Amino acid sequence: MIIKNYILLPTIALCCCNCAVSPKPKPSTEASPAIEIEKEIEKPEQDAPEKGGGFTVAFISFGTGTDGAAYAALDKVIVDFRRESKCIINKEVMRWGREGERDVCLSSADESCLNELKKRVVKEIGTNKRVQLKAGATCKR
Repeated sequence: MIIKNYILLPTIALCCCNCAVSPKPKPSTEASPAIEIEKEIEKPEQDAPEKGGGFTVAFISFGTGTDGAAYAALDKVIVDFRRESKCIINKEVMRWGREGERDVCLSSADESCLNELKKRVVKEIGTNKRVQLKAGATCKR
């Protein structure tokens, strides 16, 4: 009888514990607020222009991450250019990689503004191996 109690009591305890455990919550299909905020920040500042065009500055990585200094330099060039020229430049950022890879799409209805901005961007970060300039301002991956 003593042997049966050693087997019977732990079996009852296991059954009771399993019944008392609450079921796991079902995963939510809605995006978290933090993700929504990030998407809102990364939207272009104005609607894309109907005329004109643009170009894309791609920040790439070879296993060591992107060049943060080059990204900061691009932001500074854009801010300075907007202030000096009064041109309307639309900026859209599309993140696509695990190491900070992203495309910065710049567009405007004024081609002369884009050409001048592109010259400044090339002068500032054009020789960086982890930065690529592409024609067209479509930010789709």
